[in-house]
Amino acid sequence: MKIEMSKIAKDRYKILGSIHDIALFFGGLIYIGSKLKDKRTIKNLKEKIKLTERIETEKDTILVHSSSIGETKNALLFTKYLKEKLSNDLSFDIKNTVFTDTAKSLFNEVYILPLPFFNSLKKFLPEKLKLTIFYEGDLWPGYIIAAKDKGAKILLVSGRISKRSSEIIKRTPLKYILSEIDGVFASSEEYAERFKEIGIKRVFVSKNLKNLVFLEYRENTNEKDAEIKSKIKTKMKNSLIGISTRGNEEIDFLLETHKILGNSFILFIAPRHNFDQAENFLKAKNVEFIKFSDIKNGETRIEQALLKILDTNIKVVLIDTYGLVEEILGYFSFSFVGGSILPIGGHNVLEPISKGVPVSTGKHIWNISEREELIKEKVLFIADNPRDLAYIIKKSGDEYKERVRKFVNKRRKEISDEIERIVFEIERLISGDKD
Repeated sequence: MKIEMSKIAKDRYKILGSIHDIALFFGGLIYIGSKLKDKRTIKNLKEKIKLTERIETEKDTILVHSSSIGETKNALLFTKYLKEKLSNDLSFDIKNTVFTDTAKSLFNEVYILPLPFFNSLKKFLPEKLKLTIFYEGDLWPGYIIAAKDKGAKILLVSGRISKRSSEIIKRTPLKYILSEIDGVFASSEEYAERFKEIGIKRVFVSKNLKNLVFLEYRENTNEKDAEIKSKIKTKMKNSLIGISTRGNEEIDFLLETHKILGNSFILFIAPRHNFDQAENFLKAKNVEFIKFSDIKNGETRIEQALLKILDTNIKVVLIDTYGLVEEILGYFSFSFVGGSILPIGGHNVLEPISKGVPVSTGKHIWNISEREELIKEKVLFIADNPRDLAYIIKKSGDEYKERVRKFVNKRRKEISDEIERIVFEIERLISGDKD
């Protein structure tokens, strides 16, 4: 009897993985049945089934996993600093995994996950996996079980969990899987309490690691590009960019703001998704606009394409390419972040702030955990209507930008210290120290 129990204990991840795969299979059938008319979902599923990629490495490995474009961008920055700060005594191959095809298309260096079954992930993961770090969320149960089966530790950084999710987890077998997580750096005290409630024992309150973009902030000092950058800054003295807009209502909000500001301003619109929908809406409104991709396709450099656009008389530009905003954001005099006019909860306001650009949103920003601090520091402004936003923009100037720069420098120091704390925990987990 003791031998049988010992074998069960030894093989518990395989048993748990098999149960997980059976549940996922039948749950997946129900999900696919509800999505048969959704061509995009079916296409993505077929591509996942065809995936044969696996992580090939002979070294001890740390994996950093993320999902969305924004999460992956930050996860790659985290990986960069992790490589710099890990002890020289610890030599690891550090790689990044993602779940979405969109993230993979933008970041070639990442590995895309197969279907999230335990057995598929077990083949996908490297044999000498020592640590899996989930960045922000996207906690696939099959991934956790497969990593544990390889003998790896599990760490969640910049962790978030909604009240609804935590309540569901507490009532389902998911709590037994998630309790296998060895440590969580939660991005607020509220999130930390929820992680403790679902059974995770080692939980720390941490800075929101969307703040990692602050570590990348640098003034432009490259003499070779100084002339072209100076020209762009001069031409964009009066400029507004709308980032991650959601729905026609938010685009209309920006167009009305632009009317109030007048033709001395140029408006750039960067939808979060659905570029075609945004283009069709602008056409239906009889707005004269230019698509950035139409100019970029003929230019090898972003700056040259931007100058070409600025040399036209067109005052509305549609950014219809993923990954472009980050490269040009620092040139703008003001920014607006969407998902906030509609009751969506708001998107990442820290990216424009990290580039030294003042930012405004609508009032629906419950997803922005640091909103109260940012508003108090006067680097984030709330606009209820286009007239409010136009007033804020007209009032802004060098004083606003200087305030943002000071905030960025302060935050850089805080985040650098936070990464040191996370690295200390990583080294503790890897070394097997239980203190």
